[in-house]
Amino acid sequence: MSQLSMHQKVFSISGSNGCSLLIGDNALMFSKVKHESYSDFNEAWKKKFAWFKRVEIKFDKIKAIIKEENDDDVVVKYKTFVGLPLDVAFSFEDKNDLEILSNYFITNRYYQKTFERLSPIRAIRDYLIGLFVVFIATYYCYFVAVDMKNGVYVKSHGSKARAFDFLVELIGDKGVIALGILFASYLIYNMWIRFKNPPNRIVLLPIYR
Repeated sequence: MSQLSMHQKVFSISGSNGCSLLIGDNALMFSKVKHESYSDFNEAWKKKFAWFKRVEIKFDKIKAIIKEENDDDVVVKYKTFVGLPLDVAFSFEDKNDLEILSNYFITNRYYQKTFERLSPIRAIRDYLIGLFVVFIATYYCYFVAVDMKNGVYVKSHGSKARAFDFLVELIGDKGVIALGILFASYLIYNMWIRFKNPPNRIVLLPIYR
């Protein structure tokens, strides 16, 4: 695929950050709207209030592009203009598009492709963070449910806060504990699987960082 056609190819993706991906002249461009053609993508991108429907990652801010085996997600790790580390995870609807993206960064952006096997600790690091978040959320929601049960809870204002109050009141203190155990068990199971058999992953790194 020529460089010109590459910049006009709209990739169909799935993920929280977008439905369409375009490789621009100096950035990866994620749109949260499904586009079928370059002209549609480009026209929507230029609209005045389209910023909340898109994510743009400049090439010079990318730290690594990572793909684990047995996982469809591609993770782009980058830094914002203020140096804050972030990442975007997405998957291609057409699995062959991953090779197209990789070849572009290797050939045109001079990235180095490496293979590595995660250590057991690194393999479960994100799950440990998730387990901590589940514990804190369960702890907080449990005492909110208990206060509601005892009639001493002061209900919040705002639509999201009211929705949270309604959900906690609906499931109750025992329901909160049950859900917390369920989520924690799921994370612990996956941690055990990954700890016993840490996955391999492909990493694309810019040569000049």
